[in-house]
Amino acid sequence: YAEPATPYVATFVGVANLVPADVRGGIASTRFGAVRLIDTDEQQPDGHALCLLRPEHFSIREAPDGIASPAGWEVIDRRFSGSEILLELRSADGERLWVEAGSRLRHLGLGDHVRVEVREVETVAFGRRTASGDATTPGRPRGAAASIPSIRTKP
Repeated sequence: YAEPATPYVATFVGVANLVPADVRGGIASTRFGAVRLIDTDEQQPDGHALCLLRPEHFSIREAPDGIASPAGWEVIDRRFSGSEILLELRSADGERLWVEAGSRLRHLGLGDHVRVEVREVETVAFGRRTASGDATTPGRPRGAAASIPSIRTKP
């Protein structure tokens, strides 16, 4: 769950937000800020990648200025998942993301707006290379391009 080897495994074992990132020196720069990458036996190559961010990796808070805020995300779906409530959010540019609502924000409903921040976490990023060493589309293993969305999967 915490250190999947491929994007497929990341999406198979739980809700996975695969966020575009630029990796440099073990840090993934995402639209949410810098995220530390877990040291693995294989060094993460610098360059474009998809950074794995799970719903619990985010903090959200209500956005009092609503959709007028460029940082605002709209709640477009709500899923009860045992003891947690997952919210699917959409940014003004169309990116989608799954986050945990948390106990103080369980009242949020469709159409509400929130601000999203990434917590201080360590995670993995996926930037594939072919046998020749050329970069391929990040996060899309060969033979599975149609089955793995480039940004997120639903629970």
